[in-house]
Amino acid sequence: MRQRSKTTPSATVTIPASRQSLTPPARTKYTSRWLSESRAYRCYGCNSAICVPGHVPLPPDDIIAATKEYRSFMKGGKLQLHHGPTHYHLRERCIKEKNPDFNPQADLVLSPTDCARLLPERGKLLQ
Repeated sequence: MRQRSKTTPSATVTIPASRQSLTPPARTKYTSRWLSESRAYRCYGCNSAICVPGHVPLPPDDIIAATKEYRSFMKGGKLQLHHGPTHYHLRERCIKEKNPDFNPQADLVLSPTDCARLLPERGKLLQ
């Protein structure tokens, strides 16, 4: 039988500062979604209903903000963590409830098609 030699624990390896990434983390981007084309039922920010299944609210409440992020929730008395789609009312206060550094001008992405579909009452919502 061979005996193994004792080794000393290795030291922690550090990466020189010149090789570390100096770019800041990317900001979370939110896209607009139309409730008539998606299945969103609860706002992750204020935890209230976005819509009743089978019923689309009237403008301006028929558009939401969506992104993918980590969500935490209780299930069976245990804290769960899930990465997936999250939906918010298109209200700054709802998004800031979970993401205090939200900046509507920088973080909300609207496609040209969505901009064309916006009615005047929805445009006021985005200002």
